[in-house]
Amino acid sequence: MRKTLSVAIITRNEEANLERTLGSVAWADEIVVVDSGSDDRTEEIARSYRSRFLFGRMEGFAAQKNSALEKCTGDWILSLDADEALSDELAKEIWKLLEGNPPFDGYALRRRNLFWGGGCGMADFIRISSSVVSPWAAELRPGRCMRRCIFQRRLGG
Repeated sequence: MRKTLSVAIITRNEEANLERTLGSVAWADEIVVVDSGSDDRTEEIARSYRSRFLFGRMEGFAAQKNSALEKCTGDWILSLDADEALSDELAKEIWKLLEGNPPFDGYALRRRNLFWGGGCGMADFIRISSSVVSPWAAELRPGRCMRRCIFQRRLGG
């Protein structure tokens, strides 16, 4: 049986980016958006993609990310920034991974960094993990153990 996938996204005034991001993960079992006070169309856009839209006071970037992760109910969690989107190829690779028995607790995703409209290199970040661990700042989720967590494979070429 396929593992379920939650997507965790934090936002604040992301109407310019959010639709592209949510469109790339609309197939996920659950999308959790934690917003820190948007005054644009962010909430409207998020709700149009059947997201659970929650408000959370910004206590810092990692704390906000972890707050969103804690609200996810899936077997696996994909953490995205509001301006990131999955390619079709990466979405298919994640789907295939979750149809089987993933050998690792987390996977790095290759991200192309853009700065002021230009490319400035590639970076790998742990972005998808079993719900056993939080990929943010290597912090444990409450009551969970990280002993078996091995991040050794990168998805998305």
